[in-house]
Amino acid sequence: MAKLFPTIAKPGQLKEVVRIIKDNKGSIHISTLSKIVKQNIDELLPLLDACVMLGIVKLEDGSIALTEQGRKLKQTSIDKYIEKKISNIEPFKSSIMILKKEGELPTTELSELLRERGIYLHNETEINAALLREALYRWAISYHMLSRDARRGLWSAA
Repeated sequence: MAKLFPTIAKPGQLKEVVRIIKDNKGSIHISTLSKIVKQNIDELLPLLDACVMLGIVKLEDGSIALTEQGRKLKQTSIDKYIEKKISNIEPFKSSIMILKKEGELPTTELSELLRERGIYLHNETEINAALLREALYRWAISYHMLSRDARRGLWSAA
């Protein structure tokens, strides 16, 4: 199974974590960050995984440090950076490819086509589709990868 983007992470949280790390001279201990954002470390890990997958931070010995690319990012440019990077990470990469090939699809069908490729967020079909729908709304719509016709319940490549 492909390494999946931690879809429970939210864009606003990610940008806030990057801001906090920048405010701390580009490096912060995970326990300190946990206190600042008022989340326990287990809740914070998916968000940090998202930052790592996007190439913004690296984790070393309990500390989080900005990568060279992370240091260059400004609060005004982080959205453009994420938009460029995230479309190459699963489940977004395959969702885009499937929708470009198949055209418009409801979440359940898209979810099944992803599952056939070994890409799923949960073993239970209904929960997987719900998690995928939430992830696509949260990330794919926000970063202009996909669009959705809410009236007809269909996703399409942007």
